[in-house]
Amino acid sequence: SSFSEALAQHPKIFNRLFVNMVRAGEAGGVLDVTLNRLAEFQEKAQKIKNKVISAMVYPTVVIFVALTILVFLMVVIVPKFKEIFNDLLEGKSLPGLTLFVIAVSNVVKDQFLLVAGVIAALVIAIKLLGKTVKGRYYLDLFKLNAPVFGQLIRKVAIARFTRTLGTLVASGVPILQALNIVRETAGNAVIAKAVTQVHDAVKEGERIVEPLEASKVFPPMVIS
Repeated sequence: SSFSEALAQHPKIFNRLFVNMVRAGEAGGVLDVTLNRLAEFQEKAQKIKNKVISAMVYPTVVIFVALTILVFLMVVIVPKFKEIFNDLLEGKSLPGLTLFVIAVSNVVKDQFLLVAGVIAALVIAIKLLGKTVKGRYYLDLFKLNAPVFGQLIRKVAIARFTRTLGTLVASGVPILQALNIVRETAGNAVIAKAVTQVHDAVKEGERIVEPLEASKVFPPMVIS
């Protein structure tokens, strides 16, 4: 067997991107160059992954602390304010917003297990939705447009697309085959759909630019 065929027998370790690049290197007689390029690609990908994880730590901690404080306020502080307001107002009606906050506090305090169960059910429902084709597409679309994290997720996905496609083409993998591989390694259904449109357009003899622009996913810098 060839080296690429041997690698292909271990898909959990060597993915399609790796195997196809090795195959292209074998065909072009530049296997050493391709392997070096693969090593650099993997190292860069890992560095970017580490940077993203590091960038996510601070906002994750902040959100966790904020939620903890919110639960504490609802369970401990707001009920005490309710007693104070009742004594001060002597039976008079409280403002609507205050009544709403007190009602939420009562639900969280008295029905904590129910609230936790609803949140757990919501998380499970989102995970099950993500396993369907349409569900995953809409969840990925929401991720790309989400506040704060949306731009980060979009940039990471597009960086993965451009880096992978560039590495494949530079290694001699035909453009249509390269686009198919990139589509499977995109990690985002919206990006994958855009790559499919690019693939179909190139297959019909068009340029890459028009379908990239039409997808409304890629920023002007990438299109230019």
